This record gives sequence, structure tokens and C-alpha cells, in this order.
Amino acid sequence: MFDRRIGIIGCGNMGEALLKGILSRPLLSREDIIASEKNISRRDYISQKFSIKMADSAAEVLASSDMIILAVKPEDIAELLRELTTDLGLGHVLVSIAAGISTTRIEKGIGKKISVIRAMPNSPILVNQAITALAYGQYVTDNDKIAARAMFSALGEIVEVKEDLMDVVTAISGSGPAYFILVIEYLTKIGVNFGLDRKVAYKLASQTALGSARMLVKTAQAPDVLRKKVTSPGGTTEAALDVFKKMNLEQIYTEAVKAAIERSKKVSGGR
Repeated sequence: MFDRRIGIIGCGNMGEALLKGILSRPLLSREDIIASEKNISRRDYISQKFSIKMADSAAEVLASSDMIILAVKPEDIAELLRELTTDLGLGHVLVSIAAGISTTRIEKGIGKKISVIRAMPNSPILVNQAITALAYGQYVTDNDKIAARAMFSALGEIVEVKEDLMDVVTAISGSGPAYFILVIEYLTKIGVNFGLDRKVAYKLASQTALGSARMLVKTAQAPDVLRKKVTSPGGTTEAALDVFKKMNLEQIYTEAVKAAIERSKKVSGGR
């Protein structure tokens, strides 16, 4: 049983996705959720769409919730922490989804021994298929961890990592959906170039990606093992994979992920 009242500060795309996911599961009622959003038109939109209480200030969110999700942009975190400091109590749990902002930075910004959890969900949260990485600050209790796991498990899968690996997580799963979508985009375009109808090419590419991912998860086989099983010697798949190998596709992916990691570190430079 989830026994926390949730507050969400910031209702942009990710804040809205979190709200949608939480409400789509029997986790808690609308009466146990409160949110705030500085943009007035956005605030009205969220209130009407989800029928939840919208607070006029962050202080009002704190007064009505136990677990507060910080869903603002990284550059807005420092100002928000200054706003929260006075009203934050030791019973509050802060869950930050701001990319690149460490739990240590938040703890220092608050200046109190507050439980801080850092979460990195990715964009498939929009369809309750997210993978969320969780890292914990120094004051997080076991009960806080259980609550965080319960909340994000309702939105997809979760993993727990050491916080110094969050830049790698950002590069793999945070940015990862775009990598796979790009492959589908290319395969669709290539299919059209070779004569397929665009809708047919897109359906072939996207369903193949979905089916392949499900096959990996359901069989629980290592990717290299399953790949070999679906690659017939001398067949069409092997011919394509040989080209990938000659073009050093693994190195291309390595350089791409390395670039994403470096950018994540740059963003989190003020940690």
C-alpha cells in the first residue's frame, strides 16, 4: 500500500507524464496529489485535464504532501531550493528528476538533513513503459526507498545505481529512446527508397523493433546469443550484419554514447 501524498513541482512534459502515469495505476487517489506550475495557462490545462488540486506556490505543495517530485528544468533548481528551504521538514522526501543535478547539490542547497532521491526516467513514461534509474542521497531511509520503488514501478521498470553512474544512465536510457527511434526512421526511409509504401515501411520497422525488444525480455537470453540464433549462416541477416561490422557500428555507438556522457557531465558541472 502506497502511503505517501505526492506533490509535483513543475508540470512540463515530464511532470505531466509522471502525473498521467501515477493516476493510471491504483497507487493513490487524486485527492492525495497536488501540483504547482508557474505558467498560468499550463496550470489551468493540467488542472482541467487531470482534475487535481493545483497549488499557488511551492510552500502550498509542501504543506499538503510528503513526497515532492522536483520536475523543473536543471537551471531552475537553485532558485526552487531557496524557495523550499524554510518550509521543508525532516518528514519530506525530495525526488528530483532534473538531469545532472546531484543529491549532494540539492542537500547543500536545502541546508537540512532531508531525504533526497535522484531519478532518471525516460520518455516511454508517456506510455507507462519507462525505465527509471534511482540513486539515493545520504539521508534516505529504507522506507523512502520502498516508496520511490513503488511509485516508479507503476510507470515501468526500475534499476538502482550508484549516483556517480548517472551520467552513463543518462546516455544509455535517458537519451536511448532517440537512438532506437532514429533507427526506425532510417529503416522507414530506406524501405520507401526501395519501393515500399511509407506506412507499410514504418509499420514493418516499428513492429520489428517492438517485437525484438519483447523477445529479448521474455526469453531472458543475452543479446549476442539471441542475435546468433536469428542469424542464419550465409543468409540475408548475416549479409547485413557483415556490413555493420565492416563499418564498425559498435565504435559509432561507443562514440555517440561517450558524447552524451560528456554532455551530461558538462550539464552537471555545478554538482
